[in-house]
Amino acid sequence: MISFPLSLVLIPYGIVILVFALLAMYSVHNLVRYGATTNSSFVATFAFLGGAVFVMFFTWYALRGTDWTQEISLGAPVASFTAPNL
Repeated sequence: MISFPLSLVLIPYGIVILVFALLAMYSVHNLVRYGATTNSSFVATFAFLGGAVFVMFFTWYALRGTDWTQEISLGAPVASFTAPNL
């Protein structure tokens, strides 16, 4: 049976967050550089970044009590079964 700590799940999550942050910065950079300075573009950018902050905050809020040292076991545990006496 394979066993690993729950904290290993944070590595792929961190990679996804890093890629998202890089793409968000690139998107905002393009909006500023190429003159998308209309009110609707600012509202859309603010809504996008506000939504990202909203999701990050509630992710942190939902996971704040998690014991990251807890082990996750993959595979079926070996069960011992004793037949009842009839």
